[in-house]
Amino acid sequence: MGKRSRAGHAEQRSATEQAPPPQGQKTRRILWAAALVIITVVNIVFLCSYRSTRGPASDANGKNADDPRTSEVKELIQRYFRTWSNQDSTGYRECFLENCSIQYIDAEGNVKQFALPEFLAGQDAVFRAERHETESPESIDIRFEADLARVVVYWKLTADLREVYGYDHFTVLKRDGKWGIMHLVWYATKHSG
Repeated sequence: MGKRSRAGHAEQRSATEQAPPPQGQKTRRILWAAALVIITVVNIVFLCSYRSTRGPASDANGKNADDPRTSEVKELIQRYFRTWSNQDSTGYRECFLENCSIQYIDAEGNVKQFALPEFLAGQDAVFRAERHETESPESIDIRFEADLARVVVYWKLTADLREVYGYDHFTVLKRDGKWGIMHLVWYATKHSG
């Protein structure tokens, strides 16, 4: 009798293993598969639309060499340094958007925030000073993010026999057909002389 009950139990188990799942489980599996397909399609559509709003594809370094905006932004940055070095207050002022925010990081890591009028008044004071200083970009790195450009400039400031090097980090935006600075962070990295 023990053999029959074991055999009967084994036959019953193999019959249930081969039986199709109940109707509720089958429906649940179909719904999960459909949900995965929908999520995949939505992700593909999102990624394709995101890529199309970013403009031309970046190279491995995030740069857009073929993007016509690159030369426009580079011209803005060069004008920023040129007008500062030429002590051209009007031209320098025109590089900024009206609600621009400016931050300076000192040697101790303290951050000083300036509103645009306060910052420009300080620059005008530098322009009125007796000594002449020039500032020039040593390197310019431009990266685009949708309608913004992020620009990092390594610069050299020359004043008499003294040289100062540092970085400007710009966020620029195109408004009314021309690029302008909407945010600037700057700091010096080394001094000589």
